[in-house]
Amino acid sequence: MAKKVKKKTVKTKRYSKEERIIFLKKIGETNAAGLRENSTPQEKILYKYLKELGYKFEFQVPIVISTMKVPKLYILDFLLTTYNIFIECDGRQHNSKEGLKSDNLRSKRLATLGYIPLRFTNRQITTYTRNQIKQIIDHKIEMLKSRHSLDIK
Repeated sequence: MAKKVKKKTVKTKRYSKEERIIFLKKIGETNAAGLRENSTPQEKILYKYLKELGYKFEFQVPIVISTMKVPKLYILDFLLTTYNIFIECDGRQHNSKEGLKSDNLRSKRLATLGYIPLRFTNRQITTYTRNQIKQIIDHKIEMLKSRHSLDIK
């Protein structure tokens, strides 16, 4: 008669929320560096425009939302640091029902940390002039300034 073999169960380690946040930050930095090295043509155009226009910004910025039950990592294409406006370059995948739903959820979550979205489609980036991009960004900044002046009263 064959001997019964006892199955071994693999125990997985449970990570604390703090450990997850640290892990996500490390992964975020690594992924952001890779995205910087492999920028899309539209990201390169927008990067050039933002630089020429004199905006203070960061490119491919990892943000960990630690206030959620399960921390979440997002990498922003551009972050206008003075205004906390994040600019996203949206390709075709963002036009799908799932893409729009995901983008809206992402924007809502980032808004809890004070980040304001501004989205450009790839087509807009390749067809708009630098001055048209500037007008759109400046309009968003003016809207924020007027909103904040209302909050102060």
